[in-house]
Amino acid sequence: MSVCYLSTFISVSEAFKDDPRFFLTSLTIGASCGHIAIPMLFEILIAKYFLSGAFILLAGVVMQCLPFGLVMYLLSGKDHDPKQEKVSRPVVCDVLVLKDMVLCTVLINTLLMFMTGNIEALFIVDQLIGKNYSRNKGSVLMSFTGIAAVLGRILASFTVLKCTRWPVINHLVYASVVVAVGHILVLELLNVYTFLVLASLLRGTGFGMFNGLTPAVVFEAAGSEKYPAAMACANVSIGFGDFLSAILGGIVRDAMGNYRMVYYISTGTAVYVATSSLLIAYRIYQNERRKSSELTKEISSKLSYDTLK
Repeated sequence: MSVCYLSTFISVSEAFKDDPRFFLTSLTIGASCGHIAIPMLFEILIAKYFLSGAFILLAGVVMQCLPFGLVMYLLSGKDHDPKQEKVSRPVVCDVLVLKDMVLCTVLINTLLMFMTGNIEALFIVDQLIGKNYSRNKGSVLMSFTGIAAVLGRILASFTVLKCTRWPVINHLVYASVVVAVGHILVLELLNVYTFLVLASLLRGTGFGMFNGLTPAVVFEAAGSEKYPAAMACANVSIGFGDFLSAILGGIVRDAMGNYRMVYYISTGTAVYVATSSLLIAYRIYQNERRKSSELTKEISSKLSYDTLK
């Protein structure tokens, strides 16, 4: 699944070489919809075909990636001359991308956010049971969070499509702030279920936006040539973040006796990600101004030379 996930982003970036940011962001909506639909579909299939039959049918669903992958592969080769002996393609195994300070900061932020930004999905049911709520209410709350994640990714796609004058990383700043505020509200509103649902919707929307914007931010930081290697590193960051989230959260919970410190750490991490993203956005802004100034000077010098001739 990880290889399939990564290759999809690389294929989309190659198909829309001029500016794939909107398409990369929109691509994440499908994954979020799948997270909502597959569990419900699995329950229906288990009830009708038992566990073994459900797994066989789900394997058939996953196999639909094969024809779509073949179509994308064949279409990507149409612009190449078959007589050419060698076709220039992006380098996937390129460790030099890790020497880029901006990209490294983006990867670290991705690791930290995926380690702490979705803690509610791991611990909220246990917290609600501790507050004498039923497990069913915890499941319903998680469904609302999943819907909010879809909404966040749709908002991220719309933002990238309409706000083309600003670097995409600018939008990570307020998405991270929304996640931080959502963590605190979820922690403080555990005793009021209705308000807790609203807080979870807010947090889920912010995290969905961050998740949706990540591929576009990586493309913006790395460029088209280095994007495959950079996105591979981003996937590793996401995987390690998801893996460490439950382990570290459980350790902190066992040490402190409750989840309060877990939420405080997650809130502080989201604030740090917002601050560092703001600094990166300013660095990108300075680089763009410098390039624009150099281009203006070059054009002016050429005009002056032509005038003197």
